[in-house]
Amino acid sequence: MDGEQHIIGTAKMERTLRNDNNNVDITVTKNKLARLGAQAIVKLITTWLDTHAINDSQLVSDNLVELVKKHGVRNIANMAVTSWWPSLSREQLSQLDIWSVLCDTSTNQWVASRCLDRDGKQFIVNVEPNELINGMREQFKRLYELDVNIEENDDLSMYICRVQLFESTGDLIINTHKPFYFAIMPGHSIIFHSLQSDTHSQLILLAFSKLHSKTIRLERISRKPTTSLHELNLSLGLPSVNTTGYGIWSVYSGKDALEPSPLIEPKDHPINHTLSDSLIKDQTRRRSDIAMLKFKGSISGVRRQRIYAMKRMNDRVYGNSDTNLKEITKYDSLLPVRRVKFTYEDTKMKGKIQINLSGKDIFGGLHELSDKGLLDPVVMPDWLCGDYGDTSGNVEDGVFTPNPVGGLI
Repeated sequence: MDGEQHIIGTAKMERTLRNDNNNVDITVTKNKLARLGAQAIVKLITTWLDTHAINDSQLVSDNLVELVKKHGVRNIANMAVTSWWPSLSREQLSQLDIWSVLCDTSTNQWVASRCLDRDGKQFIVNVEPNELINGMREQFKRLYELDVNIEENDDLSMYICRVQLFESTGDLIINTHKPFYFAIMPGHSIIFHSLQSDTHSQLILLAFSKLHSKTIRLERISRKPTTSLHELNLSLGLPSVNTTGYGIWSVYSGKDALEPSPLIEPKDHPINHTLSDSLIKDQTRRRSDIAMLKFKGSISGVRRQRIYAMKRMNDRVYGNSDTNLKEITKYDSLLPVRRVKFTYEDTKMKGKIQINLSGKDIFGGLHELSDKGLLDPVVMPDWLCGDYGDTSGNVEDGVFTPNPVGGLI
């Protein structure tokens, strides 16, 4: 986590929260806090000190940064949950969960959905944090006790929202439901949210659909669930203000960007400053990352697993893991597919085409073409990225249906 780059604002909870979390596993909380890393834990604890003051002479006399350097992250995390705040408030637990998302250490499974209006047209989401909090509170006030916490992630240009429902009687919480998360990008029709589909999660999604100028519905986008919000955002190719998603037009993406005077020399136009080697490298890296996510499922790829599998097989067959060990590239698939066939039909265009693919490693080859810019990995559908393995099938209006005849491995 790169300091101020990620968190630039917080929308407070809608009411004062009770300190009723004595049943929360301290070990789980301590480990979650420690995984944030040194920079993030300093910032989060500093926030807590402003809202949940403690009497600790060490924190008063020592700089918190130096304290982390002296004792280490894990020891500071342990001190925080055992000595400074033996029982974290619900507000603190909520903030910790969101910081885990921002630091990419959360175990929440993310999926993507497209917002559509009643006519099936894409709906641009522009809900403000306070509107979202007040709207959620209004819809659940007679049914559940509600916690809502929002942080703004400047790096991905989105709001991270955590919603949790509680059942209570008087001042006693009798049931706590699993938190549900949203990641909202103002100006986009796509939102990210938790995978879970239990009744209470569906209620939260329904409440969200009613918070806008018109009631919307959510249509799931075909992407594998992931714990990395950054990877999901990257796989969809959505631009943010701090990435090269806008290409040479990124000069206009800043909040204070203005069109320069038409009287300036063309060589001095700010767009020329974006055409640098670093920009080209960033764009190439971004395309490579998207291709790796689409074809291999993660930015790290499967090369190490492929080498391990080959060495293990050689050891069994030849008694030597290094015998006949061929070179493995980042494009090689874990299970190469040699032949597959698709029938693509577009009912609006009333067209149908047959796609027959064959080779030593079909999807590895398509991966390499995408990585080198000959194909656009952003728009590559999942069935052309190997998501269905060696299964042939029919694709009608973008929806894949497998047929009984498989491919050949």
